[in-house]
Amino acid sequence: MADFRNDISWSKSRDGKFRECLRAYWFHYYGSWGGWDAAAPDRNKEIYRLKNVRSKEMWAGDVVHRCCERALTNLRRGIEPLDPQAAIDATIQSMRDEWARSRSGDVKERLTEHEYAIPVPDAQWRANAEHVRRCLATFYRLPLYEQLRSLPSDRWLEVESLQSFELENVKVFVKLDASYRTESGEIVIIDWKTGRARGDDHSMQIATYVLYASQRWGVPPEQVETQLVYLASGEIQTLRLEKRALDAALSRIQNSIRDMLQKVDSPESNAASEEDFPAVDSPRLCRRCNYRRICLREKLIRELDPSPTARL
Repeated sequence: MADFRNDISWSKSRDGKFRECLRAYWFHYYGSWGGWDAAAPDRNKEIYRLKNVRSKEMWAGDVVHRCCERALTNLRRGIEPLDPQAAIDATIQSMRDEWARSRSGDVKERLTEHEYAIPVPDAQWRANAEHVRRCLATFYRLPLYEQLRSLPSDRWLEVESLQSFELENVKVFVKLDASYRTESGEIVIIDWKTGRARGDDHSMQIATYVLYASQRWGVPPEQVETQLVYLASGEIQTLRLEKRALDAALSRIQNSIRDMLQKVDSPESNAASEEDFPAVDSPRLCRRCNYRRICLREKLIRELDPSPTARL
C-alpha cells in the first residue's frame, strides 16, 4: 500500500487561495493535514474541522452538482433518471436534512452560518433553497440535457471524476462535471455554474481541462470545447482556447506552481513553515474565511464588525 502523503499539487481553487491569503492557504493544505486523527493536536483537529465548513452558497452549489451528477451517471449507465420534479423534491428534502444536522452540530454537514452563529433570516434560507430549485429546473429543461439523454454510451467520457495530469513535475487536479466525444471525434467538456455569469476569467481553469483532455484522450487542444453552463439563468458560454490563449494560461499555471514551490521548505517532503505564510488582514476577506476564529484568537487580524449588515 502506497504511503499516504501530503504531496504538493495544483488546481485552480488552490491557486485562488494562495493568491488571496497565504495563512488561509497554509491552514487549508498544511495545518489541516492529519487533523482527522483522534490523536492529532487540538489545533490541528480544529483546522481540519474548519476546512470542511461550507457557506450556504457553497452548499447550494454542491447540492446542485450532486443532483446533476446522479442524473448524468444514470444516463451514462443506461438507467432512466428520476422524473425531474421528483429529483428536485428529493434534493430539497436532503437539504432540509443536512441543514438540521448542521444546526445540531454535525461536523460532517456543518455550515458556516451555524459554525459562527451568524443570524440568517428564514427568508434567506428559503431563497437559498429556491435558488437550488431554479438551477435544477433549468438543468432538466435545457436542450443540452435532452442531447445528453440521447448520447450513445460509448461516447460518454467522464462524469464528476477527480483526475490529474503532471505539469512541472507536479500533479494538476481536474474534475470534469461531464464530458463526451462528438461524432467527429472532438471532446466537449461541460462545467455547471450555479452563480451568475459575470465575465470572470476562467482561462486557467479551462486550460487545465484542455491540457488534461488532450493528454487523456489524445486529441489536439483545438479539438477540445468547454461549455460553461450557468444554471441560474440558462446561459451557456461555449469556449475554445486558441494557441496564444492556451500558452498564456499555461504560463500562468507554471508561474503559480513555481510560486507555491518557493514557499515550501522542501519540495520532496512538501514541508512548509506556518510563519512563512502571513495572514492578510482584510475584513472583506476575513469575514468569509473558514479560519477567522483562529486568526482572531491568535490576534493575526483585527476584530471584525459584529453588525448583521457587515456579516451577511
